[in-house]
Amino acid sequence: MDFLQKPYYPLPEPQVYADTSIKGWPPALTTKALTIECYLQSELYSTMSNIEGYLNPNYNTFLSARTAQAIMDNYVWEALNRSQWYPTLAEGIDPFSLGMRYGKLQISLMQQINSGDGVTSLWDKWLAMPEPVK
Repeated sequence: MDFLQKPYYPLPEPQVYADTSIKGWPPALTTKALTIECYLQSELYSTMSNIEGYLNPNYNTFLSARTAQAIMDNYVWEALNRSQWYPTLAEGIDPFSLGMRYGKLQISLMQQINSGDGVTSLWDKWLAMPEPVK
């Protein structure tokens, strides 16, 4: 089996910043912020840059379970949270489907990375590990 080599997920360019309002601030006050998609790309890039950390049982203790759904839920939560804080960034965007897409992409990439034994994917090894210590 051929496994992916680093970088597992290069950050797409360009990263797009947009003018946006901020939740709870007067509408006339705006700031520049990464679009929701670019924010999720940055999150995925950050995770994939240290993906071997997933083999540490104490890593990612924020996940409620060691499942595909937990990873997808995390990206959906990030997209929804960003759309609430920066409402003008959410116009015309479906944060739920965007979050699901990036969660599925992380899972797909993990399935293509060698866990270190030359046979097992990082995904399979991660699923087989005991739950993180809370």
